[in-house]
Amino acid sequence: MFDYKKIIKSRELRLKILGFFMFIPDRMMVSIQYRIKTGQKLNLSNPKRYTEKLQWYKLYYQNALMPQCVDKYDVRQYVAANGYAQNLSKIFGIYSSVSEMDYESLPEKFVAKDTLGGGGSSVIICKNKNKLEKKEFIECLQRWTLIHSKDVGIEWVYDNKPHRIIIEEYLMADEKTGGLIDYKFFCFNGHAEYLYVVADRKLGQRSGL
Repeated sequence: MFDYKKIIKSRELRLKILGFFMFIPDRMMVSIQYRIKTGQKLNLSNPKRYTEKLQWYKLYYQNALMPQCVDKYDVRQYVAANGYAQNLSKIFGIYSSVSEMDYESLPEKFVAKDTLGGGGSSVIICKNKNKLEKKEFIECLQRWTLIHSKDVGIEWVYDNKPHRIIIEEYLMADEKTGGLIDYKFFCFNGHAEYLYVVADRKLGQRSGL
């Protein structure tokens, strides 16, 4: 398995490189990426491996709920509509641009996210705003909102969706017991079949100490 993330550590650079190849048809691009990542030939006509099925799903499965559920802010409406509003974390604001945000009104502790970000790279954890580098923080948020989803990926669900800034409450967690526990449910044909629990998670996140 070839881990390109270890060679090109900057996510922004990886996205720029990917953008240069957006002229390649989606099916071909997925096959190339799959070969680079796994060393295996991708069979989209009759996928067998779980990872192959994910690639087919990425290209051909379309559900009207997906654009709402991939967005960290829009999905809150879906969760609330299904009776789970009490499980949502508190938010301090949602912004289409940095100019809309009142930096001085932000609490001492908070978490800033790109509503369409992933992989832990579009997250800034601020534990003490007095020690946060304001200029660097603002510039980072601005870069998030300038991303055009169609230019950095092949998943239809992100097409034409704006990258926004969401500011959430900082959730306290006991590192001795695993920190914030992450539960991932793997669903097949509408049923949850497997549960993956992640503790002691360490991501390449920026942090205002």
